[in-house]
Amino acid sequence: MIIEFSVTNYKSFKDKTTFSMVADASDKTQAQNTFEVNKTTLLKSAVIYGANASGKSNFIDAFGMMNIVILNSANFSSINKKSLEKVYFPFEFDEVSITEPTVFEIYLISKNVKYHYSFCYNEKEIISEFLYYYPNNKQSLLFKREKDNYEFGASLKGEKNTVRNITDKPQLYLSNGVNNKMSQLINLSVHFRNYFLCIPFLDNESDRRFTDIIALAMYRREETISYKNFIKLIKSLDTGISKIEIEKIKGKFGKEDTDYRIYTYHKHKDKTGKITEQKFQLERESTGTQKLFVIVGLLLGVLERGATIVIDEFENSLHPQISKFLLSLFNNKEINKNNAQLIISTHDTELLSKENNLRRDQVWFVEKDEFGISDLFSLTDVEGVRKDVPFDKWYLSNRFGGVPDLKTFNFQINFEHEPQA
Repeated sequence: MIIEFSVTNYKSFKDKTTFSMVADASDKTQAQNTFEVNKTTLLKSAVIYGANASGKSNFIDAFGMMNIVILNSANFSSINKKSLEKVYFPFEFDEVSITEPTVFEIYLISKNVKYHYSFCYNEKEIISEFLYYYPNNKQSLLFKREKDNYEFGASLKGEKNTVRNITDKPQLYLSNGVNNKMSQLINLSVHFRNYFLCIPFLDNESDRRFTDIIALAMYRREETISYKNFIKLIKSLDTGISKIEIEKIKGKFGKEDTDYRIYTYHKHKDKTGKITEQKFQLERESTGTQKLFVIVGLLLGVLERGATIVIDEFENSLHPQISKFLLSLFNNKEINKNNAQLIISTHDTELLSKENNLRRDQVWFVEKDEFGISDLFSLTDVEGVRKDVPFDKWYLSNRFGGVPDLKTFNFQINFEHEPQA
């Protein structure tokens, strides 16, 4: 569960930018949208708005980049000088920041224990890194690092110095500690691997990848509650699908070439008027239906595990009513019993309508200034916004910011023909 996430000097976010899932204590509305853990009240969902090119996708990408470095840095090497260079994207429109380090920082709760983790890096090395945890809600150091200088807390168990000695300049101590079976670091790494999912804009390639993952999971779990929930939800979204079948396909090369083919069934009238079921491959369904297969599979998995999922351009190929319905699943205490979290970027203002019952602290905006610097802020930071105002109408009227500044009256098109040569 995410408490707070900060990023500094990453793409369009030049200055330290902080996003929080901590509920505003002064707001007592929509209590079903919150949950309490370790005496902290957190939000179950949050939506991020902003004009095109404002930096929404960059912010979502920052979540994903943090995760990529954590899970892969043990494979980085100073011999390969491009190890960190491939994940280093500083703010480029400034002569100072373009050489300054990027910083990621996160507070989270895993297995009811709070952690505070941060790392700072440039294109060549990890400059600093630290990890604290809070047993009994009291801060305790696990490790702290400034380049090659380390400090270990008494609580950290395992071969601390061995891991220090093998940690190369572009590697995180956390990643190497996991590979050397340091149990406390494994617990945190497992959270990033299994309970934190960042989904960039879902293009055709990523759709196919996630479709294969979901198909494999469904094949292994047919007739389970999870499988039945998937079928029930797909059918309830007016796709016309009555049944889904996963078929295991063996290729020419045995196990290494195994694939899983997905079939959907629709009601069909034969020539005699008898109602039967017509079988289709998923690829023959509409783009929207294929997208739903991926989104439903991902969201149900997160709800089941009590994980956090971050999705860019959530409304892509989804009807606004379906987007609202899927978001509402996370704010439903009868469905979201494991306190899963959904964080999305979107242009869909229907999600701001009163009937969707979002709180002010669940709504965020991104704006970019004239120098290309993105700023992220919450609706609670905007003065004069009562709890009962129509968020969607006020947003579209630019009372909150985060909408395009169209230079309508300064734009002209000349359709005159160019003179012939």
